[in-house]
Amino acid sequence: MAWADEVERRKLAGKEEAFAFTAGERNGVQVRSGSGNTYLVLPDLTGLLATCSCPDFRTARLGTCKHVEAARLFRAGSKASVEPPPRRSTGTPGIDFVPGGGEVLVLDLETQRAFDEVPDRRADRLGLSICVLWSYQRGTFTSYWEDEVDALLDRLLAADLVIGFNHRKFDLEVLRPYAAGRPLEQIPLFDLLEDLHARLGHRVSLDSCCRATLAAKKSGHGLQAITWWREGRRDLLEQYCREDVRLTRDLFDHGRSAGSIAVEKRDPRGLPRVVPVGVQWNADGLPAPVAGPNRIASEPR
Repeated sequence: MAWADEVERRKLAGKEEAFAFTAGERNGVQVRSGSGNTYLVLPDLTGLLATCSCPDFRTARLGTCKHVEAARLFRAGSKASVEPPPRRSTGTPGIDFVPGGGEVLVLDLETQRAFDEVPDRRADRLGLSICVLWSYQRGTFTSYWEDEVDALLDRLLAADLVIGFNHRKFDLEVLRPYAAGRPLEQIPLFDLLEDLHARLGHRVSLDSCCRATLAAKKSGHGLQAITWWREGRRDLLEQYCREDVRLTRDLFDHGRSAGSIAVEKRDPRGLPRVVPVGVQWNADGLPAPVAGPNRIASEPR
């Protein structure tokens, strides 16, 4: 069936099927279908495409689904809610939504080798040492070493959203050789660096954002993490990676609640200055995954 026909099918289903809606702040809409499943829809946010947490939106790649189409009609006042849907809180301050059955995760990983040590500076040849996840649902950090990568990939592929800083072109490429045919491109991502790059027109570092926004800084750097791996200092390596995940999570949560972060930059004289950056990271729901190819170079944070 042609792409246009598939889109029309979803428009018709969105119009004819009964749904229950709950509207949140910043355009987020929770849509409950007749099956009882509830999905989060962000319809057409400024500068971002509509998105839905349902499996059809993720796999069909049409840029729409029946929940998106129904939410558009609801926002326009031309479709009624059949009943108030139940809400379930994650128990985490600043996050209140009904996910589509998976987790919302924050990710960071470290590698066994540096870019200068691999041909063509390819991220997929760096090798995984450790990956740490933070789960909003569980409220816990989980560490995965290289020999546990299968369990890590299963969890990422089952997630509703994976948040990170330059993880689309770095972290996921590091994991690609371990995927064994698993569709990593189907993992729903929200990349903070991609979003900030689009707003500022240039790259920024996680450290510069955290210094200015959180008055906190990274506890080390990637080359030190590689040294710890080679020395067998798993304790220091795990602590460092977990701290980067915590900083990424805290930066994201600050942007969600405040609608802005800050970035540390240098003025023409080389002196540091703090620049505020407005963001729409949707304090009452999930952010929209950024669609399309990433234009940011594959370099570590």
